[in-house]
Parts: sequence; C-alpha cells; structure tokens
Amino acid sequence: MVFGIIVWGGLTRLTESGLSIVEWAPITGAKLPTSDAAWEAEFEKYKQFPEYHKVHVGITLDDFKKIYFMEWFHRNIGRLFGVVYLVPAAYFVSKGLVSRAGVAKLGGLGVLLLGQGAMGWYMVASGLEKELGERADAVPRVSQYRLTSHLSLAYLLYAG
Repeated sequence: MVFGIIVWGGLTRLTESGLSIVEWAPITGAKLPTSDAAWEAEFEKYKQFPEYHKVHVGITLDDFKKIYFMEWFHRNIGRLFGVVYLVPAAYFVSKGLVSRAGVAKLGGLGVLLLGQGAMGWYMVASGLEKELGERADAVPRVSQYRLTSHLSLAYLLYAG
C-alpha cells in the first residue's frame, strides 16, 4: 500500500496536479465535489492561486476535474492508509496482544504516518504562496526541500 501511494504521488507530481486542491481539510476533504456548483466553487478557489495563471493557463473545468482527482485520490489513499493502520493497531493493543515494545513501535509508526500527512500539506502550501504569482520569473512549484522530506518520510514508512 505504501509503495502504491508513493507511485501515485509521483504521478500526481508529474501531471502537475498536486496544487489543484488549495485547502487542507483532512476530514471533510475526503469527499469529491458532487454538484456543478461545488465543482465551480473548487475551480474558483484554484483560480485565486498562481498555478492557474502561470502553469494551467486557461484550463477548462473538465481539465481541472482531472488534475483535482489526481490530488484528491492521492490524499484519500493517505486517509485510507491511516484507517488501515489505526483500526487494527487499536484493536490489537486494546486486546493486550501487543507487547510493550510493540506498542512503542506502533506508536512511532503512527506518529510517522501523521507527520507524513502534515508534511504533505506543508509541501503543498509552499507551492500556493501568492508571491509566486507576483514575480514574473517565478513558476509555482513546491519547495524541493519539502518535497524531498515528504518522499523521505514515505520511504521510512515503507521501510517500517
């Protein structure tokens, strides 16, 4: 599952889709917009950021839906990973089936997983900075350092 989310994250990056969702809503963001009005609202939010004006100039709503889905799916794989991790971990710990050392390891992986999600948003936020739209020579991109940190945390989860 970790390998899959790493691959999908790479695809999201290569398709320049990662900045299409401009808000971090860990709970309410799990649902795709379902009405034309909701899609228009998301598209209008996106239009307020530099990537729309410098990278995806003149993108249509249908094209926006495609890049939005890429990022939405990436975030939802992460949410699913959290549930797939937390539910069994909580069950086994609550039943006393995990040693004290195992509980510490599970806790460490849980903290790493939460940190991965937070780093993902911190990374995206770096590409949404309004000043990237004000400078003629700037192209909206996420910080390469934050991207490397996000990927490194993913590798640690994969190894864990």
